[in-house]
Amino acid sequence: MSKKNAIERSKYINEQYKDYLKSSFEFNNSKLQKLFEQQLNKEELFKGPYVDLNLPFQRGKSLNELIEDGIVCKSFEKLGDIDFKRPLYSHQEESIRSICSGRSAIITTGTGSGKTESFLYPILNELMSDVENGNREVGVRAIFLYPMNALVSDQIDRIRKILTQCPEITYGFFTGETKERVPKDYREKYGVGNDTFIPENELVSREEIRKNPPHLLFTNYSMLEYLLIRPNDYSIFSPERLNNWKFVVLDEAHSYYGSLGIELSFLMRRLTGLAPKKPRFILTSATLGEQGKSESEIVNFARSLTSVSFDIQDIIFSKRIMLSNSKLSYTIAGEDYSEIKKAKHDILTVRTIGNKYKNVDSMELKSYLYELFVGDRNVFHLYEVLKDGSKSFKSILASFNNQITSEQLIDLIDLINMAEKDGIGIFDLKYHSFVRPLAGAYVTIGDDPQLGLTKTNMIGELKAFEAGNCRYCNSPYIIGKIQRNEADGLEYLYQNKEVDIYENYGNNEFVSIDYFLMSNELNEEEVDHDTLEEYKVCAKCGAIHPAGNLKARRCNCGDSFQHSIFKVSKQRKTEKKRRSII
Repeated sequence: MSKKNAIERSKYINEQYKDYLKSSFEFNNSKLQKLFEQQLNKEELFKGPYVDLNLPFQRGKSLNELIEDGIVCKSFEKLGDIDFKRPLYSHQEESIRSICSGRSAIITTGTGSGKTESFLYPILNELMSDVENGNREVGVRAIFLYPMNALVSDQIDRIRKILTQCPEITYGFFTGETKERVPKDYREKYGVGNDTFIPENELVSREEIRKNPPHLLFTNYSMLEYLLIRPNDYSIFSPERLNNWKFVVLDEAHSYYGSLGIELSFLMRRLTGLAPKKPRFILTSATLGEQGKSESEIVNFARSLTSVSFDIQDIIFSKRIMLSNSKLSYTIAGEDYSEIKKAKHDILTVRTIGNKYKNVDSMELKSYLYELFVGDRNVFHLYEVLKDGSKSFKSILASFNNQITSEQLIDLIDLINMAEKDGIGIFDLKYHSFVRPLAGAYVTIGDDPQLGLTKTNMIGELKAFEAGNCRYCNSPYIIGKIQRNEADGLEYLYQNKEVDIYENYGNNEFVSIDYFLMSNELNEEEVDHDTLEEYKVCAKCGAIHPAGNLKARRCNCGDSFQHSIFKVSKQRKTEKKRRSII
């Protein structure tokens, strides 16, 4: 599959997904299996591919230049795994300048925009300045709050590499995965076989963190609440250890909404109330709002979440490099995109093809493509089509009015993603596809069953029942619950989702769901009346009653709609489990 293009991969994934569903939901009833496969082929479970456009971020000064300007302290150069010469994105520079000037910040920039560096660099700069001034006291200086442990874990390797040569700054990760204590040789043994070195300034156990709270503490909302409650952990936030506390970072701040947002707001008040002075807050998110439309809402959200004053100037948006049409002077033929892509490892051949449109001096593929494509009307047309949001590949292709083929458009997209000059591309294009699960299988009862794969209560004039299949023998069965209808006094077989399965939640009891085998799936000798209880169900309305109860009230749909089904008893289900284990 590695040689397939994006469209071929999408088709392949769609086909493989449907094959998976066919094998996973196989019925041993040939009629139902045929109906299932027919409906599956009709279902639109896969959408795409769509193409999404992202313009490059504007560049700012490098860290070296900010050090020369006096914005960042000289000792910042001791930090590792940082490219000091590489220009920052303009929003990163803006964040650093704002936070270093003593302000709080709301960093609302897109995915892949370097949000972590936007808040981490100014915080580390503050700590390095403290070290320069001789302030090396134990105690939390910055708390990084993440909504999930996975996001906390993502920071471990990054921080470790940055602070390996800075033993003066300590850091620790306090989550449910943090061990209570570790053996003395833990650091030595941890790195064996995985080339990972844990420096002494990384506090790796709860015991270490309690004894000497780290300057940088990474945790999550739930754990922070525990830390403020448990007596053993409360020492981490004792007032005398918060004298130098300066920052709280709320990453993915948009996740704190509704009741969770209210709880976090109260938690922040409790926490900041312990310190001699309030820390600055830094909120990050890719989805808080849109520039020019949402500033007041963003500020109000930040204020309510942190109880700290924010202004519109504290919001930091990303800035993009817009594509200009000032250099457009030619339209590259579709076949030339394919020829250039074939020759991408031969710059001389690429130049021969491209120089038909524009003489470009570069002998390096990326920069050559950049200079060639900024004058191509097709590239600008692609930008115009996608600048307001993603579009399906089919609609993009149609917009070219048969000037290029599907293969040529794929090649053009690939080449645009290669084009780059001085580290900046024309724009970035990504493919997206969406797969949805089945909503379930729904069947009618009778000699001529019908089947649907969308949630429904009726198929034609007949009642639809949710179907399942045995994982061991593939026998189809009906899933549901018998409940009395107070309006007419009859009992009905309801689908799983028609029943309030939490109706007894006050007593911590749940409504059990029952399983029914259809009579046409059983031979007479297979019917064990000790484990199978026969019912009569109406295929039209779902009214149900025990087959042996001759006095039971019935619906008025008629005997022709009455069919036998067999409720599986708990004993039979238990025996099945036992047999499967053996």
